[in-house]
Amino acid sequence: MLRTKRAKNLIISIAIAALALMSFAPAVSVNAAEITTTSVTPLAASAQATTKASAKAATASSTVTNELVRGLENHESKITLTTGSIKYTAGNINDAAAQVGNYLSKVLNDNPQLFYAVSYGVSFSPNTSSKTVATITPKYTMSKSEAATASVKLDKAAKKIESKVSKNATAKQKAKTVNNLLKKTAKYGKSSNQQNAYGVLVQHKGVCQSYALAYEYIMRDLGVTTTTQLNSSGSHIWNKVYSSGKWHHVDVTWNDTAKTNKYFWTNSHEM
Repeated sequence: MLRTKRAKNLIISIAIAALALMSFAPAVSVNAAEITTTSVTPLAASAQATTKASAKAATASSTVTNELVRGLENHESKITLTTGSIKYTAGNINDAAAQVGNYLSKVLNDNPQLFYAVSYGVSFSPNTSSKTVATITPKYTMSKSEAATASVKLDKAAKKIESKVSKNATAKQKAKTVNNLLKKTAKYGKSSNQQNAYGVLVQHKGVCQSYALAYEYIMRDLGVTTTTQLNSSGSHIWNKVYSSGKWHHVDVTWNDTAKTNKYFWTNSHEM
């Protein structure tokens, strides 16, 4: 815990619960002259009251985002953003912590291969005058060697499903086949990796976030542009697949739990 006014960089603990079932913790104290201890209220699954700043995510250039992704892939203990900084808009440092947490959640949702990293309990060093982030101290759920071993298992599980998809299939046909195979092999429920791709693909159990990230991981391997979509309250996440100039919604979680394909390839997804 920092107590000196001479410290140029403050270390802020991010307490973030951007997605369903993800818990959040209070932020630690920083320099008493700057701010006192408070709890961060990020975009949360419980849909509690949030500030406008909390509902936003910090921004960064694609170069900085790639630098962060590389750092997480290399399991670095501290990632220095040498090419630029993540920018946040809040004047209140706790709202800034929520923004950075939401930004990291988006990065992890865009990169399902980073299943061993989380967006909560992370620290960063801000420059409060320029409202930028210079370094990120990530939080991992696995050691570097454990993550490497798990990554091999994840890829093997994905390839097993991909092998059942015709190479000549259209984007929609690939999307439907993967949707059906995940429904067949996975079950909605809690697991040690219930919120990442590893849960559904390797442990065959997870919540909506796990379904969505597993689906994204496989579809991208198949060469189909796929992303995730989070609802406004942060209580549910699903996929969008791009084909023929349009985005199509695919909710594998709801298709599985409802034993239907009603939520496949829709133009909109009512929540």
